[in-house]
Amino acid sequence: MISFGQLHWLYVLAISLAVSACSQGFEAFWNDRAHRLPLAPSSSGTQVRFFGVSSFLIQSGNSTLMIDGFLTRPPNAFFKKIQPDLPTVTSLLSAAGVSVEQPCQARASNQKTLDAIVAMHGHYDHALDTPLIAALTGATLIANSEVLSAVPRTRRLFPDLCSNSDPIEFPDSTSLLKLFLGEIRLTLFELPHSSNLASTLLEYLPANDAWEYPASIRDLKSGRSLAAHVATPDGTILILPTAGNIGPRLRNLNLKADTLFLGVGGLGWQSSEQIERYLQNGVVASGATKVIPIH
Repeated sequence: MISFGQLHWLYVLAISLAVSACSQGFEAFWNDRAHRLPLAPSSSGTQVRFFGVSSFLIQSGNSTLMIDGFLTRPPNAFFKKIQPDLPTVTSLLSAAGVSVEQPCQARASNQKTLDAIVAMHGHYDHALDTPLIAALTGATLIANSEVLSAVPRTRRLFPDLCSNSDPIEFPDSTSLLKLFLGEIRLTLFELPHSSNLASTLLEYLPANDAWEYPASIRDLKSGRSLAAHVATPDGTILILPTAGNIGPRLRNLNLKADTLFLGVGGLGWQSSEQIERYLQNGVVASGATKVIPIH
């Protein structure tokens, strides 16, 4: 019989082994200025800016959508409690051309530079900053119940924040959630989260129901895991943020895409048969002509 203390250290070891190599690689990539995107937008239509993991800023015409809010990169997140970092978030939003209006009275609803932000699920590397970004920009927050439970906790951490616009909870009884944001057509649908050891342990370990920031990453549970299909006048984008056992879901929904951002985190722990099945059910089923690994 394994005690809770032993289980905790197994959890720490498994998580550390899972992320140590990729986190070091990402830090070197992040600090190399040659990999930075130019701040000035190009002259083409739809623009996509990638912030890492599965965080995207998608702009088309006068419409702007953000997928996942993970701009704070808390060091040693697996060993220390974490919280959103306001200066980091505001700085990166501003660098990406997303205005942050304070005080609240200065924000005009028709001048928002971010229309909506979606959390793909509740884990910290997808949702840590999502409620904060929604409050800072006035964007509509779209998320599952676990992410929405972090909204009041974020407000208690930053009591001077503006109130969030009325959030939209991804409903339990609906297989698809379709939204129209000007030129952007967003379709959200549920897909299974990756069952890799690290994610499984994050879900298995008990959370503190009364958690507040700073919090342990095991307090931020996944909840319903989503994927996103984004259609613009310039083409279609599919974002699969996690390499779960997605089955024939994409084929059944007939969600085709020109560009696929394919979550591969934890994929290396799966068998060759599972990997091939994931590629068939993701890459082949989407019909994408451009596939970009993420996470």
